Amino acid sequence: MLTVKNKNGKPFKIFHGNDETFVPALTMGIDSAVGSTYNFMPQVFQKLLKLQDEGKKEELVAMQDNITAMFQTIFRFGFAVGALKPVMKIVSGLDLGPTRFPYKRMTQEDEEELTQ
Repeated sequence: MLTVKNKNGKPFKIFHGNDETFVPALTMGIDSAVGSTYNFMPQVFQKLLKLQDEGKKEELVAMQDNITAMFQTIFRFGFAVGALKPVMKIVSGLDLGPTRFPYKRMTQEDEEELTQ
């Protein structure tokens, strides 16, 4: 990432897109991030940015560990839209409709388990 950021002496903007590695990417100097979970928990990532600015490394790492654990729970039920649409409904109350093919739809039982 650092090699690309200043390729040929020209500064490139780096947009990071993997929520699970947001904190390590911050330490590498990303300029911005695009993540699927920012839709339903932007305040968490805003806090991570604040902690980075304040140099609070231990808190930063602890929060990233919690985010990673959350992803491990969510992705037990599928990946991407198949799991994140139901999470958005659970967290925000917004029903974004059924998951489209080729993503697997979560069963009602899976959604209930996810809420716990």
